[in-house]
Amino acid sequence: MSHKFSVVTIVKGRHQQLANLIHSIENSTLRPTDMVVVWMDEKNSHNVTPTMSFLTKNVYMQSTGLPLAKARNTGVKNAQQNNVIFIDVDCICSPTLFENLLTKLTHKLVVSAKAKYLPYVPCNGNYELLVEEAVDHPKRKNLPINENVDFLTFWSLIFAINKRDFNKVNGFDEQFIGYGAEDTDFAMQCKVNNIKLNYIDDWVLHQYHDKFTPPINYAEDICNNANTFAKKWQFLPMFGWLKKMAVMDIVKIDEKSHSVKFLKKPTRDEIEACRSTSPY
Repeated sequence: MSHKFSVVTIVKGRHQQLANLIHSIENSTLRPTDMVVVWMDEKNSHNVTPTMSFLTKNVYMQSTGLPLAKARNTGVKNAQQNNVIFIDVDCICSPTLFENLLTKLTHKLVVSAKAKYLPYVPCNGNYELLVEEAVDHPKRKNLPINENVDFLTFWSLIFAINKRDFNKVNGFDEQFIGYGAEDTDFAMQCKVNNIKLNYIDDWVLHQYHDKFTPPINYAEDICNNANTFAKKWQFLPMFGWLKKMAVMDIVKIDEKSHSVKFLKKPTRDEIEACRSTSPY
């Protein structure tokens, strides 16, 4: 096991969340040799990472949208080490998270962790002080530990992978533009390439952000990306969201052809009606 590793995070806004994430990394039992911060913003004076005790590289994509797949690939291309840990900017990591991920990480294996959810954005990234206020996601708290699990449980919130495996599946597919399905597609690519997925008994805390259930603020992206996914894999992803949006006449699902049609942009009132106060 090599203790050398890179961290990749992608950011749009979320400056306090990034500062909290970095605070938690500085308190880790293992620190990365380098951290790549990929900004999906116009470069400006706000996009400055706080002072830290490890090398940081800021990469600017100058995008008006959410090029999530491209941003993650850009992060890996700029990472110095073979072992890469992806961590969402909304996360605060436990002190032992990186050490436990790397202890488990091997070739042909992706290693992930669990998450607890905070109901607010804290003013620091002190995991030990915050963990008691965080709650489990009821659908994910019982995922098996240290054994192979269905790759469709994969999330891009936190995971470790080596570059050999990442390149084997060609990274994230940049046909996916905007929000939705790029991580499920990545999971499918890993699955068909016989790469396994394990979870460890360690945690990140997810900092609260505004959310909508279903996320109809991204309805058009979700529709387009669902169709891109279905052409590759012959089934529609995000089906629960799509069904809810179909009831609202925002999309129309054709289950026979595994396709979905975007019908209309949701109104501001429709979006607000879907606002969720849940931390997860």
